[in-house]
Amino acid sequence: MSIESTQRVVIQSLSPEQQRQQDDVRAQAWAVVRRAADLLRQGFGVTKIMASGSLAYGGFLTLDSTLELVAWDIPADRYFRAVGELQLLSPDFAINLLDGDRVRPHWWEVIRKEVVDV
Repeated sequence: MSIESTQRVVIQSLSPEQQRQQDDVRAQAWAVVRRAADLLRQGFGVTKIMASGSLAYGGFLTLDSTLELVAWDIPADRYFRAVGELQLLSPDFAINLLDGDRVRPHWWEVIRKEVVDV
């Protein structure tokens, strides 16, 4: 069983209270992702942003989960500044940023199966 399938089984077996908590964490995560998208678009000229990982495929999230983003058109000389600014957005969630223009084709084949536009 894949990690994604296992997480879906766990989520389906949550009590109503645990499900409400999971919904709250997911809402907080999406709020951080929307702020990250605004920052990347306005501050760095990013044209396309997608979320991947647990947030995208509905996996289990906690307040210390890492949020995965893929963004296109990040100026190469500003990539690490963008990563640094993303880390300041939330005391709870870490944010990983992949440069969509530089993702190797074999990794993109894995990532593209479970991404959503932001």
